[in-house]
Amino acid sequence: MSYIWIVNICAGIGIIFIIHFIYIFILSKRSKNWEMTEGEILSSKMYEGLFIGGVMYKAIIQYKYTIDEKEYLSNRVFYGDDIGKDFSCSVKTIVKKYVKGEKVLVYYNPEYPNQSVLETGVHGVIYRELFAGILFLFLSVILFTKESFFISFIR
Repeated sequence: MSYIWIVNICAGIGIIFIIHFIYIFILSKRSKNWEMTEGEILSSKMYEGLFIGGVMYKAIIQYKYTIDEKEYLSNRVFYGDDIGKDFSCSVKTIVKKYVKGEKVLVYYNPEYPNQSVLETGVHGVIYRELFAGILFLFLSVILFTKESFFISFIR
């Protein structure tokens, strides 16, 4: 009975990863049609943290922009930037690209101006979510098949 729980948990995790991928993918695609305005970088730094199996890196870029005389703050560079990266070089590139005090183009959702990005479109890092989801679903199928084999063998 506990074996089925493991299979279900793996399948559930896989489904969550795939749903998250779809959500980020849709938002990324929609951001290509957003309006733009000028903004300013308030801070730009690299975060280094421990994660299962090693160190993960993330760029933390904070910026401000104004829409209809209302100021907004954001830290989203692109959809999927919250997914940690294994290597610091890609994160360092982002940090160097967005320097404190620099004027930048900010793309914002005209319906919800508090939603913004500095880079529109789909970025490759989000495919890690899809890959992880498929991997967990595949693992759940393998575990389920293996359990079915053992049950038929015992009977």
